[in-house]
Amino acid sequence: MDRAPAVPRDRRIDPERPSWSAEKREEFRQLMSALGARVYYERKEVRGWSLEHLADLSGRDPWTIDALERGRSNPRLDTLIDVALPLGISLAAAVASLKPRT
Repeated sequence: MDRAPAVPRDRRIDPERPSWSAEKREEFRQLMSALGARVYYERKEVRGWSLEHLADLSGRDPWTIDALERGRSNPRLDTLIDVALPLGISLAAAVASLKPRT
């Protein structure tokens, strides 16, 4: 599978970027945490798959998926798509279903 070229660090979404307010950084962390919880739920609870099985299906290593599920990563879009496709998760629907900020 061909991969997109690496995105330069200064072009990635960086929650630690000084221009982001503390509120925006926290909102980003909550989004990543919610997406990770959705991936975990679909993988473990719905399908009963191991990390290794999803890693095989997605072409990503288990550590990447584990970090994503724990909300501890800042994944590129292609990583999210690679993980979501085998699970049948629509990223648009997953993001839209998140609880709105109050």
